[in-house]
Amino acid sequence: MTRRLVLYEVPTHADVVIVGGGIIGASTAFYTSLAGLDTVVVEMREMLGSLASAASAGTFCTLLDQPEVVALVQASVEVYAWFADLVGQPGLDIGFHQQGYLFASAEPDGFESLARKAAHKRSIGLEDLELLSGDEARYRFSYLAPQVTAAIYRAKDGWLSPHRVVYGFAAGSKARFLLDTRATGIRLDGRGVCGVETDRGLISTRAAVIAAGAFAPQVAAAVDLDLPLDIVRLQQVVIRSQPTIPQDAPVTVDWVTGCYWRPEVGGALLGWSDPFAPNEEPAEEVTADWQFPALALHLAGGIAPFWQDVAAHLKSTQLSATAGQVSYPWDGMPVLGPIPECDGLFLNVGHAYGVMVAPASGKYVAQMITGQRPSAASPFGYQRLAVQE
Repeated sequence: MTRRLVLYEVPTHADVVIVGGGIIGASTAFYTSLAGLDTVVVEMREMLGSLASAASAGTFCTLLDQPEVVALVQASVEVYAWFADLVGQPGLDIGFHQQGYLFASAEPDGFESLARKAAHKRSIGLEDLELLSGDEARYRFSYLAPQVTAAIYRAKDGWLSPHRVVYGFAAGSKARFLLDTRATGIRLDGRGVCGVETDRGLISTRAAVIAAGAFAPQVAAAVDLDLPLDIVRLQQVVIRSQPTIPQDAPVTVDWVTGCYWRPEVGGALLGWSDPFAPNEEPAEEVTADWQFPALALHLAGGIAPFWQDVAAHLKSTQLSATAGQVSYPWDGMPVLGPIPECDGLFLNVGHAYGVMVAPASGKYVAQMITGQRPSAASPFGYQRLAVQE
């Protein structure tokens, strides 16, 4: 599929040029081309979705605090549920598992704390979540530790394959993809955007979308646009088949540490981000810390003791660790839509929840480009970042 997407000749013109070929860029390209716009995607690497998308755990979760983001996740999950039909790829399996999401706490006041969180989440429309006591949680999920005092669970959340989604969007769109091609600048004239410069030539256009993940601030700097995004390392480790790992488990998260795991082909995928880690510079090559697998296993064992036994008998050949980068603004919400001071420049960046909101975010921006969605009242606008500063 990758080979079919390569466009060897750089076009001289396009209605829309999207900078970035991860899951966000691919989604945006699908919806702009669906709207009838001649779309070109510029991706600096030899494959689509090979940076943050490849490092993602692929989970989707509506148990969030911001109603605006929850709405994006809900709309995206609806797309994922019938994804093959949407992109016109019969039989495409994106590994869509609605196996649930479970947040468990071992804090002494865990039930009171999670009860407050559950009340807030229900107030923003998540009526189908379940608040469980420690005993109720262990009855439902027997692998939980005796110390667990409470849990929040939602059955319709889960995970999927980001790689298959990226290529599904790409194959189902009419967009043209330039792989191994770097955007080197955005050209402006008296009317606004007039082209995207690449290391293979200029593409004339009146609409450019920055969807470059951690590299978005660098792309934006080409037009003197400040994008204040935090860039942090996202790490995960895949444990190969282990008989003690319950394959019917939901995505399980330690409410206190944020360490999470989910089943993965007989084994599991574990992830964790250090909340105190310093911001990083964007990089194409990001490696997991050498001690990360041991740390992730230790943290996972806090609420699920079977991980302690897995760690005690695990061989280095049975695991692999990877890392990528995610970038997001101060409020954790994506930045979507136009730059008022630069006509024709649009953003689809700042995705702390990239895979979770990719379809809805792509459609959202595409509708702004075509004028179907007004930008003035958007909660995701760039203007809010200047207010914080």
